Amino acid sequence: MSLYRAPRRGVFVQRRPRKPPGRQPQLRPRKSATKRSPRATGRLQRRAGRRHPAARKGRGKEAAPRTGLPRRPGARRRSAARAALPPGVVRREKGRVRNGTSKAGNEEEGMKRSTFCLLLFLLAALGVPSPGESRLDPRLNWSTLETPHFSILFHDGGDVIAARAATIAEEVHQLLSPDLLWQPAEKTRLILADVSDAANGLATPFPFNRIIIYLRSPLEEPFSITDNEDWLRIVIIHEYAHILHLDNVQQGPAILRRIFGRLYFPNLFQPNWLIEGLATYEETALSQGGRGRSSYTEMLLRTAVLTGTFPDLAQGATSPDSWPGGELPYLYGVKFYQYLVAKYGPTLPGALSQRYAGRSLPFMVDSTARAVFGSTFKAEWLHWQQQLQREYEAKALELTALGLTEITTLSSDGGYTLFPSLAPAGDRIAYSNRTADRSSSLILAGADGSHSRPLLRRAVTPESAAIAWLPDGSGLIYAKLERDRYDNLYSDLYRYDLSSGAETRLTHGLRTGSPDLSAVGHEILCTVAHSQGNRLTVVTLDGQVKRYLSPEGDPRLFATPRWSPDGNKIAVAVKEPDGRFLLQLLDPDGALLATLPEGGAINASPAWSRDGEFLFFTSDRGGIFNIHAYRLAGGALFQVTNLLGGAFSPQASPDGQSLLFVNYGPAGFDLARLPLRPEEWQSLLPETEASSMVASESESSSAPAHPVRPYSPWSDLRPRYWLPWFGVDELGTQLGLYTSGNDAVDRHSWAAAATYGLKTHRPAYSLLYRYEGWTPTLQLLARDEAIAYADFFTFSTGAKESYWERRRSLGLDLIFPGAGLWSRQELSTGLHYQDFAAAADPPSSFIPPEEGQLASLRFAYSFTNSVRPPKAISPEEGRALTVAAEISAAGLGSDFSRRKYTLDWHEFTILPWGAHQVLATRLFGGLAQGDLLAQRAFQVGGDSPGDLLLGLDNENLSLRGYPLNALRGQRVLLAGAEYRLPLLNLEQGIGNGPLYFRRLHGAIFVEGADVYDEGGVTINDFRTAAGAELRCDLDLGYRLPLTLRLVVAKGFDQGGEGQGYLTLWLRF
Repeated sequence: MSLYRAPRRGVFVQRRPRKPPGRQPQLRPRKSATKRSPRATGRLQRRAGRRHPAARKGRGKEAAPRTGLPRRPGARRRSAARAALPPGVVRREKGRVRNGTSKAGNEEEGMKRSTFCLLLFLLAALGVPSPGESRLDPRLNWSTLETPHFSILFHDGGDVIAARAATIAEEVHQLLSPDLLWQPAEKTRLILADVSDAANGLATPFPFNRIIIYLRSPLEEPFSITDNEDWLRIVIIHEYAHILHLDNVQQGPAILRRIFGRLYFPNLFQPNWLIEGLATYEETALSQGGRGRSSYTEMLLRTAVLTGTFPDLAQGATSPDSWPGGELPYLYGVKFYQYLVAKYGPTLPGALSQRYAGRSLPFMVDSTARAVFGSTFKAEWLHWQQQLQREYEAKALELTALGLTEITTLSSDGGYTLFPSLAPAGDRIAYSNRTADRSSSLILAGADGSHSRPLLRRAVTPESAAIAWLPDGSGLIYAKLERDRYDNLYSDLYRYDLSSGAETRLTHGLRTGSPDLSAVGHEILCTVAHSQGNRLTVVTLDGQVKRYLSPEGDPRLFATPRWSPDGNKIAVAVKEPDGRFLLQLLDPDGALLATLPEGGAINASPAWSRDGEFLFFTSDRGGIFNIHAYRLAGGALFQVTNLLGGAFSPQASPDGQSLLFVNYGPAGFDLARLPLRPEEWQSLLPETEASSMVASESESSSAPAHPVRPYSPWSDLRPRYWLPWFGVDELGTQLGLYTSGNDAVDRHSWAAAATYGLKTHRPAYSLLYRYEGWTPTLQLLARDEAIAYADFFTFSTGAKESYWERRRSLGLDLIFPGAGLWSRQELSTGLHYQDFAAAADPPSSFIPPEEGQLASLRFAYSFTNSVRPPKAISPEEGRALTVAAEISAAGLGSDFSRRKYTLDWHEFTILPWGAHQVLATRLFGGLAQGDLLAQRAFQVGGDSPGDLLLGLDNENLSLRGYPLNALRGQRVLLAGAEYRLPLLNLEQGIGNGPLYFRRLHGAIFVEGADVYDEGGVTINDFRTAAGAELRCDLDLGYRLPLTLRLVVAKGFDQGGEGQGYLTLWLRF
């Protein structure tokens, strides 16, 4: 998608129904006219007297009388998306801006001011994180619990956890606010949402301080955010640290906030490692857990140092695509913060936040460091890396002296290769894999890791994932995340048949995870999640709950339950309310039989030996994740592996001779195997059990009662900022402002802009409102704008003049979202009304375009299921489709009768001869019938907007190698193919600078279109073009994804031209 819109171009001419091959229609004034309806004629006469007198100056001749004008087919209409844009932005076609496209001064001036407005808006929004991954379930009934510094929002059934959150939040405020030297001016909205089985938290200061917490606790491997601490406490500390950090303004920015409101947040314009590292530092400093002291973090850093893959500071400033990807700013950031605090003192985080919050210009990172502690972050990063080198080399010598375990690596995918499961015969391995080059997939491989192939490419496994084989080896049972039609992200059980390749969903919204089949295969042991935790559950093979093994309200959290080979016991990992990670043995009804020694460590992922003698598990005793074994007879404990990285997910082979597990290396996780030799295992002496985590006084004591009231959105909807806005109308400059708002749970959202013409003395406005409290979503829009049609009139001398139109619009849309995480679909219907008239009289020698009212019903359906792994240069392996129809008729109050239909189909095919090489094809068809308007229904020509779907509202189609909107008509057929190939993976930046280069890639394209008024497609009339592009994906300001494009194109048919230009896309 391009960053700006170029002007419409066109001329007021009538095209013949079909043109001879190679002939271009002559651009000339119309000489004939037919009669208008009395209703339309009277309206035009009344409007002629209302036009601004200055708009008729400089014409040389008076305009011709506006009577007896013919009605022309094809009235234009505006989309909801375009209507949401503020007024004054000259409506121009997507694509590049070419010198000489418009010779009207106001249009050129408008382009400059529009671009300035858009840059202002992007600058303001650059660092503002999205408040949520999706909408919150519209069926939820919300309540608000008020504390001195928070408004806690919770839905039905969340009153207990809301009271806990209130106590924790107030305690965290008392600790964090003095540390970060900031007190928010108003309460922070803290939303507790049990709508996802993926643990997460989100924070934003825009337009008010808001935190959203997804309540599902993280429990499973590889324990990246799992530790000996309560999840709710950890996530509140982390997200509230973001609020205090990002909301802070001092000096010049404080003055800007008093003037413009909550628009500029200086600390948002910092490298990712500074923002996420600070929050992760605070979550560690103020708790007994936190990623700053986790074995997982140590594993990543230790391996990177010892293998020479330690990232540079520029990679921490963004989030690289290569391993460890998005975890880098958090994990490296927190350890770097700890190094800085140890060196310069505990007041450093607050001092850095306070100093940067007073910088009027963004990206002043290292100068802030010099002012605070007299050095630069780049220099300190190198010193810290050297310190780690010494520490980890000493640790490696210590471990090597004990004898490192010899292992055989079975895979080389890296990334997240997790949850391996051996077939009953031991001849195959099923596992989950997600890398920078591959989306989440279910993989099947031979017992030695060879001949791996994806069974499913869109299998997002939750934290509570596992893969279980059917006893006969004919299929798999596994947990997978999927989004329902209300945008809840839940985990359910699925069955995959290996012979047919068919996937069957077993449960629907049950929120199941960690499945394991009984020895006879009749029952599935799993966990079932809820807002307070989860329950051990037995489910039948058809997905019905058979019985619960843990009581409702049990405060324990369960993970990876596993049947013993004889079916008489269950081994399960348990996180106790006090934070301890235990392994417990239960009987088939859930009664406790035994608890294994804990050792103050994370103990998880139990797996039985085939004879039931040993229980293998993962533990970070000693600070490194290794495989351990527990002998049930006698209670002996052994350490099976001694590795420099880490070992997870053990599973014994059917013959009992080897152990399959997941090994951590410099590129991530991979499958590995080792022989089972109990005589070589290290026997561990009985350990003194670590003391349980003690709840803080504020949590363990009686929490004060806080008032609870029904949720009301209205106070949050007031505007909290305004942005200066500029635009143009037919006489020149418009000045105004732009603002928007939403409530805490995004039920209501709105945007508004208003401008005033300095010479026309006429206001313009744009209003957009969405309501997400129903299904369907309700959207309302209203707009009054001036629209420029550049070069619309062409004189016999070759001179051109633009046409200005005033358009007032109203619209109502109902949007029905569909279910799906990878495949998304949406159905919408709406009623739109437009009133359009000339804003300035046309030249006297021309008959003016039609004026009147256009009322229409709209229907649209869209679908997309393409995937795009992090290192991909394009959507891959899927398609995007939109089909739309619009009907305008007198019965709706329209002066024009017409029907318009569009289809846009994009197909993305992975090519077999190289990674991320894609053939992107496109077919667009459009048909408009009924009354004609001068503008026609479709215009073709100009630069490509990318892989965006176009529908009714996007009648301007790209065709590289031809001038903007060179072809016009009522019917269009456009087809194209583009070969996309990666050239060079960069992933480099300059220190803490705001520019990060990801990759170079190229494209070779051919495309063509035929545009006409009547009849059918004729090959000889096709306008064809070909060309190539060199593209560079980059991030600006740490978070704004852009693609820089160097385009060379050649149009081969009449009207075609050679083109070469440089432009930008926003990369989504």
